[in-house]
Amino acid sequence: MKRICVLGDTHIKHWHQLSTAIKSEFSSSDYILHLGDFDSLELLEEFKKSSKFYGITGNHDGPSLKALLPAQDIIEIDGKRLGLVHGHGCSLPWGLRRGLQARFRGEKLDAILYGHTHRMNNVFDRGTLFFNPGSAAGRFPAGNASYGVITVNATLGSNLFTVENTVGVEPSSVLPEQLSYCVVNVEEYYNTLTRL
Repeated sequence: MKRICVLGDTHIKHWHQLSTAIKSEFSSSDYILHLGDFDSLELLEEFKKSSKFYGITGNHDGPSLKALLPAQDIIEIDGKRLGLVHGHGCSLPWGLRRGLQARFRGEKLDAILYGHTHRMNNVFDRGTLFFNPGSAAGRFPAGNASYGVITVNATLGSNLFTVENTVGVEPSSVLPEQLSYCVVNVEEYYNTLTRL
C-alpha cells in the first residue's frame, strides 16, 4: 500500500509557516503532492528536497515557479492514474466536475486531484475520485488549514484532515451567508444552462 499526502493552496512565503502537523505527515507518506499556489520559490525549493515530491502550479504562482513545474500533470502510482490540476478556470460554463474532466479529455483517470477553491472535497463520481484537500494555510474561505491522504492499494482510499490552531497562519474569515448563496446559485445557473 502507498500513502500519499496531498496539499495545495499554501499561499505562504516561508517553510516555517507551514503547519507542523502537516509537515509531520510527510515522514509517514510515500509521496507528497502539491496542487499549486505555493506563492514562493523558497517554499517550492523546500518541497523539492524530497525525492517523493510532485507538484503543479496554480494561478498565484509567478513565472519563476511556472518555469520549474507544469500547470497540470498525470502521475501513475501502483497502477492508479492520478490527474493533478490546480482547477482555476474549470467551473464555467460546465460546472466544476465537467470542467476538471475536460482538462484531461481522452485520459482514463482513477482520480482528479485539484485545489483553487480552498474547499475540501472527497467524492467518487462514476468511478473517478474528485479530491480537493482544501487550503494548507487555511486561507479564505477555509476555516482551518487542511490536507488529504490518499492510499493506493487495489482500490483508492481517501481522507481529509483539518488542522486546528495552525501556527504561523492568519485565521481566515467566514464567507457571509448571502455571498455563499450567490456563489452556489451562479454554479447552479450555469449547470442548468448546459442541460438545456
